Amino acid sequence: MKSFIFLLVFSNIFLFSTSQTNNGLYSIDTLILDLGVDIALCVDYIHILDAGVGFDSYLWQDGSTEQTYLVTEAGVYWVHAYAGTTMYADTIEIFYWPYPDPNLGPDTTICFGNSFILAPTTGMASYLWMDGSTLPYFIVEQAGLYFVSVTDIHGCMGADSIMVEFSTPVNLNPDSTIICECSSILLDAGEGFTSYLWQDGSTSQYFLVDGEILGVGFHSIEVTTVDTNNCESSDMITVYIIEHEQAVGSHMDIDFHIFPNPGNDIIYFSLENLPKENLIVEIFDFYGRIIYLDEISKSQLQDKSEIDVSNFKCGTYYVRILGRTFEAHKKLLIRKI
Repeated sequence: MKSFIFLLVFSNIFLFSTSQTNNGLYSIDTLILDLGVDIALCVDYIHILDAGVGFDSYLWQDGSTEQTYLVTEAGVYWVHAYAGTTMYADTIEIFYWPYPDPNLGPDTTICFGNSFILAPTTGMASYLWMDGSTLPYFIVEQAGLYFVSVTDIHGCMGADSIMVEFSTPVNLNPDSTIICECSSILLDAGEGFTSYLWQDGSTSQYFLVDGEILGVGFHSIEVTTVDTNNCESSDMITVYIIEHEQAVGSHMDIDFHIFPNPGNDIIYFSLENLPKENLIVEIFDFYGRIIYLDEISKSQLQDKSEIDVSNFKCGTYYVRILGRTFEAHKKLLIRKI
């Protein structure tokens, strides 16, 4: 807004400048009062209005009498400044832009294996995510706390955060196991799901694998669950059912060779001294869990067979080769170069 200086006899419009005499006093004919032009600010920004030095007294619209005035909200502000019997006056209007709201939504849980796109308010001048990326969106692929700060076209900043969790899928650990045809095993899909569906249509949390009913051979048992977040997940376990004679130890022990041992990426085991019959190859970890299971038919037998162990961790493992008439064991060491 324009500033006017009201004199006792007449009024003049002054240029906005100040000067000081040699003795430190301000010359009355150069005193000015300028609060600046009307402005718009970001919410919560504190603006200082300064009526300038050289006046004897000040009077603001709210009755305060300091040289400066702190503005914290929108409105019209004015000041009268006095130098002797001369009064100077100015008025300014201050606006506030609304606060930018990059709303990421409430904390959420999404289904395991899915991705989730965070898209805050569009139309911002810039975006800055917690990892330093600056796209207007962020793809969530793992659980954690995510936050973004934005700057709008007026230079005002806002921020928001969200906690993203992933649902826990069903797990029929281990991935495979062996039982005798004369025995059974009870599979547990775990608690916390609202529904269960096994491959045979049963809907219990548990599933009984009966070796006598299923018979000798490989059997894939699968379950699909739905949790409280309506997330669906599935898992499968391979159960190998062996004949009763194999289970009670009517087989003979045979030695075989693994090379290289210690191994790193690929290991080989010799088959040339083994009986020519269908084989089951198992690898157990230190805790007795089966981490590898394969079947080699009689027609596939060669002098040696290879196994990829590149994803095995360093440590001690146990290899067992199981046939109809024999069982062979060997310790395996994995070392990474």
